[in-house]
Amino acid sequence: MSGQTTNNLPGVAVTLPKNIRAGESAVISTDTIAQPVMIYGAVGPLAGGVLDVQSGGVVGGTISFFGAGGEFDDETGLANAYHVFGGGGVVRLSGAGSSVTLANTQNDATSIYGDNDSVWLNGAQANVYGVGNFIAFAGGSGDQTTLYGAAAQWNSVQGSSGAVVVASGNASVLGGANTISAAPNCWLSLYATQAGADQVNASSTYVILSAADASVTGGGDMILTTGGSHVGLSGTTGNWDGVFGSGNMIALNGAEAAVFGGGETITATAGSSLSLFATGASPDNVTASNATLILSDASASVTGGGDVFYMTGASALALSGAGGLWDTVWGSGAKIVATQMALSVSGGGDSVSASNSFVSLYGTNGVADMVTGADDCLALSGAEATLKGAHDIVYMFWNSSLTLLGGDDAIYANANFGDLGVAGFAASDVLHLDSGTWTNFAALLASGDMAQSGLDTTIKLDASHNLTLKGVTESTLTAAQFAFG
Repeated sequence: MSGQTTNNLPGVAVTLPKNIRAGESAVISTDTIAQPVMIYGAVGPLAGGVLDVQSGGVVGGTISFFGAGGEFDDETGLANAYHVFGGGGVVRLSGAGSSVTLANTQNDATSIYGDNDSVWLNGAQANVYGVGNFIAFAGGSGDQTTLYGAAAQWNSVQGSSGAVVVASGNASVLGGANTISAAPNCWLSLYATQAGADQVNASSTYVILSAADASVTGGGDMILTTGGSHVGLSGTTGNWDGVFGSGNMIALNGAEAAVFGGGETITATAGSSLSLFATGASPDNVTASNATLILSDASASVTGGGDVFYMTGASALALSGAGGLWDTVWGSGAKIVATQMALSVSGGGDSVSASNSFVSLYGTNGVADMVTGADDCLALSGAEATLKGAHDIVYMFWNSSLTLLGGDDAIYANANFGDLGVAGFAASDVLHLDSGTWTNFAALLASGDMAQSGLDTTIKLDASHNLTLKGVTESTLTAAQFAFG
């Protein structure tokens, strides 16, 4: 059946559309319809109109939906191309390779069913059911698609500034500045965002970034990064994200994330929590203040202060830029480099290299920390330490012991702070004692509070506590080695 025409004016041919009204159903099996087709939606108790094109039938004109509920079914099994206008309708495709160009849906999405087909949106919204489909945003910001795919099957979206909702299945999105939402356990693969980061809202979703930029809101996501990608994380609400990759840029905004891989550049706002793993020979570079960081057999260079670190395994940490805030490190056997830092370290067997820093050591539990540096300040509280360097100041509290391997160090030891021990006390070192007990070196000698005890010299700090200068003969001590007050 060819297009129906009327001649209302001399020499003018007018093509009338084929109308499929509410409650009507039409079948095209052997005819060709060249004129436009108008399919009307449901009205009252009447279902929307249905046009069924079977093998041998052809619809060559445009298809328009007027109101929700209309349906167009292609049962030819061929790869056909259709131009569709209007929203709220249903299009069913039977032939792989078919295409639908959809426009003017007026925010009332048209539903398209098919596999391995193409859908071109031009200021339109579409629900696409099936797998292997390709959806293109031709109209930009007004385009939106919701994808309903099978588990482990992929659909693809290309375009920028549109909206993608992955209700089920997996989706690859090529283009930037898109707003993407995904249901749990779906996979997203993002490409070629250029300067426009995608905005992703997802929880317990898998996200692959291939040289792409994305801001991900939601927790429990697994994010795979390649090719120098950028990813921002927020809204995890205690459900940690996992990020896998190397050489990428990661930003935490009040978020929690475990990062696997080295050479990452990471920023973390206050209140964020970050766990680093498997950095290998490429330390991560972190900028963070008032954040919590966990290093598990990892290496990191961290700029910022007020951070709390937990170190496990063979981890290494370089700290700088505290801005007057104290960092706190918990762990044993870690390697720490501190540059112009104020740092508290709890745990034994740590190696601390300090430069113009204040380092406070706690709870070494019989396994001495090694501190290397000059012109630093060191405090021991219930700790053991070996100090290698010169011109350092050391404060000793609560049953601590110190081994000196340098010279020109100043040690402060007051009463009521338990039993203290100092080894390696040299002629150039100075021991500062509480002036409330002795006023000068002569008074100390006269008091009898300093005495030889085997190979050591013992100084009685108070009725219950002593300071022992290990391996030091009392008679070799001089007034230059003591200060009072």
